[in-house]
Amino acid sequence: MPAKQKPAPKSEPRRPSAPSAQKQIDTFAAKYLPAIARQFKAANATMRKRLPGAYAMAYDNYNGLVVGYGPTARPSEATFSILAQSDHITLCFLQGVHLRDPDKILRGAGNQVRSVRLMDGITLETPAVR
Repeated sequence: MPAKQKPAPKSEPRRPSAPSAQKQIDTFAAKYLPAIARQFKAANATMRKRLPGAYAMAYDNYNGLVVGYGPTARPSEATFSILAQSDHITLCFLQGVHLRDPDKILRGAGNQVRSVRLMDGITLETPAVR
């Protein structure tokens, strides 16, 4: 009778290098109006500085350009994302239902996600967003 083999240990997905993630962002952002592309790149640069160890996952999907951030490279573990659409940038909190929102800036009524548009004076530097 053959010996029973142990299952291979689950390994952490490889961390994409910052330059390759940035190259994806630059390529995808080129499809947007210059003002939106600049705002999107600036928001991502700010988040990379604030969370230097986070994994960034870039996607160009039907809704817009998305960069998700999380503790691993698994999209299901992302905690927030930045979404570029044709006329605005949105910061999405994927477990946002659990966030306090005393300033009432979060949008959404679903079971999980809450978001805030980065426009009309609301930026990543706005205290309620920080």
